[in-house]
Amino acid sequence: MRPIGRHTRRLALLTLALGVVFAAPAHAVTIPPPEQTAFHPCSRQAIARCGHVVVPLDRPAATSAISLFVRRARLPGPKHGTVFALAGGPGQAATPFADGTAYAFRRALKGREVVTFDQRGIGGSGLLRCPTLAGIGDQTRRIAGAVADCADTLGPRRAFYTTRDSVEDLEAVRRAVHAGKVILYGTSYGTKLALAYAAAYPQNVESLVLDSVVAADGPDPFMRDSLGEVPRILHQRCGTACAKFTQDPAADLAALVARIGHDGILRGPLVRRDGRPHPARLGRVRLVDLLFAGDFDPTLRAGIPAAVRSALNGDPAPLLRLTYRGTSEFTDPVSYFNPAIFAATVCEEGPLPFTRTTPFPQRYAEAQANFAQIPDSALGGFDRSTAFTASGTFELCRLWPSAPQAPAISTGPFPAVPALILSGQDDIRTPQSTAQAVARQLPNATFVSVPDVGHSVLDWPNAGCARRALHDFLAHQAIKPCRPGKRVVPLEPIAPTALTQLAPIRVPGRAGRTLAAIRRTLQDAGKEFDASFFSPAGPFVAIPGLRGGWAMLKNFGVALRRFEYVPGVRLTGRFEGRSFSRGYLRVFGEGGSNGMLRVHRGVLSGRLGGRRVSLRIPSGLPRIEQQSVTLEVSVGDARRRSPVAAGSTPLPSAR
Repeated sequence: MRPIGRHTRRLALLTLALGVVFAAPAHAVTIPPPEQTAFHPCSRQAIARCGHVVVPLDRPAATSAISLFVRRARLPGPKHGTVFALAGGPGQAATPFADGTAYAFRRALKGREVVTFDQRGIGGSGLLRCPTLAGIGDQTRRIAGAVADCADTLGPRRAFYTTRDSVEDLEAVRRAVHAGKVILYGTSYGTKLALAYAAAYPQNVESLVLDSVVAADGPDPFMRDSLGEVPRILHQRCGTACAKFTQDPAADLAALVARIGHDGILRGPLVRRDGRPHPARLGRVRLVDLLFAGDFDPTLRAGIPAAVRSALNGDPAPLLRLTYRGTSEFTDPVSYFNPAIFAATVCEEGPLPFTRTTPFPQRYAEAQANFAQIPDSALGGFDRSTAFTASGTFELCRLWPSAPQAPAISTGPFPAVPALILSGQDDIRTPQSTAQAVARQLPNATFVSVPDVGHSVLDWPNAGCARRALHDFLAHQAIKPCRPGKRVVPLEPIAPTALTQLAPIRVPGRAGRTLAAIRRTLQDAGKEFDASFFSPAGPFVAIPGLRGGWAMLKNFGVALRRFEYVPGVRLTGRFEGRSFSRGYLRVFGEGGSNGMLRVHRGVLSGRLGGRRVSLRIPSGLPRIEQQSVTLEVSVGDARRRSPVAAGSTPLPSAR
């Protein structure tokens, strides 16, 4: 199973971490009332106040206690209530993102106090560690054993890190900050916690803001809601833009899955950051992972339809490059995202693909029998083996010694309070079908569908209509629907496999086709620079060309070396200065017309194959302004931001 959220932000590591306090197991410990919690400035510069709310680890026995790290900050304006911002995962710390959340929504939250706390076992709230899960990365065959070792490490404590426990912790924190009715703002897994709290303590809820919704009894262990939405999302992403290369992107995906299943694996060249092609391969489950990775990366979403079509046409390079970039391993610090808590929450509370009391050797057969009840039409074009493996829940929990009974989590009815439901139209992880079902369960819900957005709606710069909806909702004003506009990242075209596939520009013949290839190559480099902002490696690294070579930011300029997008047309050169005021570009290779072009004020000019040509450098390449690097990218300068609910995949599905 995938973590419901993922984050890529880089903040200073949390320095204060309190451990679990254990006492003699036969006697209850003395726990002060939450109302007696003292809050002090978090630092000399911070306007926020921090404190530690002590709660029982093991309710109701209370033989040991745990300290929850809480951060609270009031935004400027007349005092106007309290908002609890709930993190995702499960397993993600919330307090590192408190300031960013308050700032991002300062207009909507004016005058309100924003409260965040790290859920038990995470960040500053008794951080748990399972050494077997640390750094497991993509070694999926070890996951079940590593999780089993983690369960042994935690021992009886593993039963006390569930949503039910977090609901009671949330109530304790509410009392500690002396709040009355509160607004619950949750993203991803945080929406499940918000719903569970609203059902358990309806009298304490003023309203709900749910972004990228997980049902109170979810998520589905077989990902039926996610896989079933794949065809709709692919068609929606394409619109009419895919008509140049396909009439049915969902059928293309199903055909590629069938081809990979027949051949066992898709093989082809992959250019890595050394600029050289290396043998690479792609399995069907990794293809599922790529679709999910698109939730956090619009450049992946824009590239998938054409890359799938290219693979069907015999050119796997675009799809292999997307997969390499989109599913690269990224490991958050355990103080930000704790895989031990993720495993404990999922495997202890479920829902699971097998009965909790089923012996380990029999769990596979039972899970397969339950999966057999799902019709093929609900699997989004994927074969049954891939869909079962990709869900990951079975492999994650098959050796987890779950308690005989699931923890009781309130799943309704929900209070008739105002609720704002935000859902990205491109979100596969928490799809709109789930959000709409939850909206129907809430007596006073407003559902807002946000175009051109994946997971965690409010985080994206192009989701201004969602932020306006949040402001209007909290101001008790009418909420306007979001209207589709121009996509923030245009759909990628089919990558050419020969120069003859390009129409000449500026001049006729081979020189004109080469000039078209230069433009497409520079556009590809700019797109890859843009896409690198979503990469775990960060933006300032070598960008590999599709067919070979690399490009990078170097010495206040952009350097290219043998960068190749169209086969046989390679570019080596430099663009420097404000708005590319100087530089050169050497064009060579067996495919096109060779020549040398000079750069002056953003224009390339010179000779190709003896013909004089000129071309304005296409937008998208990083521009150097005032001796500092400023990337003019399509989605703005909030590129590396991700929501309070984000978290990368520490326990990937089996490939």
